[in-house]
Amino acid sequence: MRYCLTILTVLMIASPAWAAEYDQPATDIHMGSAALMFDMGGIFNSTPANFEGIGIGGRFALKENVHIRGAVGIDNSSDEYDPENGNTSNDESSWYGVEGGLDYILVTNSNLMIYTGGIVQLGTSSDDPEGENNETDGTSLTLAGVLGATWFFTQNVSLGAEYRLGIERVSTETDAGKGTKTKLGTGSAAFHVGFWF
Repeated sequence: MRYCLTILTVLMIASPAWAAEYDQPATDIHMGSAALMFDMGGIFNSTPANFEGIGIGGRFALKENVHIRGAVGIDNSSDEYDPENGNTSNDESSWYGVEGGLDYILVTNSNLMIYTGGIVQLGTSSDDPEGENNETDGTSLTLAGVLGATWFFTQNVSLGAEYRLGIERVSTETDAGKGTKTKLGTGSAAFHVGFWF
């Protein structure tokens, strides 16, 4: 966290100098513009979906104020336990997610873009503790509204964050049976880094 704050401080101090090199505003996004987006948080999750931004994605401007979006995320992990009795075991888990949606741009100025919109997110997960007969498989469907902001600290490069409110339906299956849970919740995606072209 300390490193993120340091980097942001440097970027904020340097952004006026970078902006001076261009005659046009940093938010010169028009119909046909596209971006490659990276989510700096919400990637390493252990649940099928939790309203977080996921992995790597892209955006495309259908019109100056209407953008479509998509993203995919992967999280595979293996936890090794070595208790005092000398028996080593592994707990393996995996998570895969994909989402798509639409953004409507509410406000823009020379460096800031504020938007609202909605997303649909699908996820699948698996948790398989070694030596135990209790593997859990899960799938999820999430529908959420989005409110976000994107700050262009220099031409074609942006940082952003968003707040999500939505409903999620999770289905799980174990050797003991199946279960379904529906929940209403909120979440905030961490910093998005975007490269526009």
